[in-house]
Amino acid sequence: MTILDRVQARIGTDIDEGELLSMIDAAMALLVERHGPASGEITVERRGGQPVLMLARPIDQSQPVTIVEHDPRETGDAADATELGTSDYRILNGGRTLERLTGGTNYRAEWGPLVVITYSVKDRTVAYEEAVIGLVAIGLRERGITSEKAGDWSASYGDPDEAREKIIAGLGQSGGMVMA
Repeated sequence: MTILDRVQARIGTDIDEGELLSMIDAAMALLVERHGPASGEITVERRGGQPVLMLARPIDQSQPVTIVEHDPRETGDAADATELGTSDYRILNGGRTLERLTGGTNYRAEWGPLVVITYSVKDRTVAYEEAVIGLVAIGLRERGITSEKAGDWSASYGDPDEAREKIIAGLGQSGGMVMA
């Protein structure tokens, strides 16, 4: 089932498919801007100098990981870069933590000054799509008012910006706590 079909089934709107697809695309673009892609390969840089590195996005351990240390970090010279082997580090904490090992081929007690990690993130497509459905629903409900009253009847509406931010922020927390 496509994301468009899921949105239509869950929200039940008669809005034009083209407009609905535009809303879906805008919501997905916002999530990617804030949290990175839902799946696929990314490259991150971390300052070293400690025995562990924390990653905001967990590693998909079924895919290859490339880690290059730069020492010194500021030269940009290829001779100052060392690609590590799997005996040089350990992946912990569900793919969120990299520990430098002292017994590997390129043994070292701490990470080099600059560490460049290229890896595939754990696939979060389902979580992203759920967030998109929530964001589109808010967009369709938004009326630009927070309350209205007619005679004895009254209604209050939540702040749509606050509701959107809660969905977006929640997506970043769904993988667990990160301390860095």
